[in-house]
Amino acid sequence: MRVVICDSNRILREALAAALEICDDDVTAVAAGSVGDCIAAIVRDDAEVCVLDPHLPGAGDSVDVIRKIRSSCPAAAVVVISEPGAALTWAQAKELGIVGLLGKNRSVSEIAQMLHRIAGGEPAFDRMSPNGVSRPAAPFVLTPREAEVLRRIVAGQHTQQMAPK
Repeated sequence: MRVVICDSNRILREALAAALEICDDDVTAVAAGSVGDCIAAIVRDDAEVCVLDPHLPGAGDSVDVIRKIRSSCPAAAVVVISEPGAALTWAQAKELGIVGLLGKNRSVSEIAQMLHRIAGGEPAFDRMSPNGVSRPAAPFVLTPREAEVLRRIVAGQHTQQMAPK
């Protein structure tokens, strides 16, 4: 699997690229520090996956960065890797065509496993956590009693009228 790591932090991008190659013999990883370098590396190396920190200094809005990479390299799967608590939501990711959202707090082996899943066509999104990336909420379901109370409130009843006797 050919991977491009694009992050503004040089140590992080180079260390992650090296660690992925050491962790997994099937991975060839290159590091890029700008959107232009990232696109050039994806094209030059025919990369299957782009691991992207969308908050690159001087690159503009993170959504624009993602759109630029997606439009320039539509065959590459884009995975956003960001600090926990990033503003990019699951809904935005889906709209932008991102196939993965991963927190920078993951281990190298976890990232390698996720990248293989993504290269195989399976999306990989971190679950919601207080400091993590959001996913679609589970369907909201009321218990039968909660539904009854809600109907009675709408009908104008007071608490004493709703209380079980």
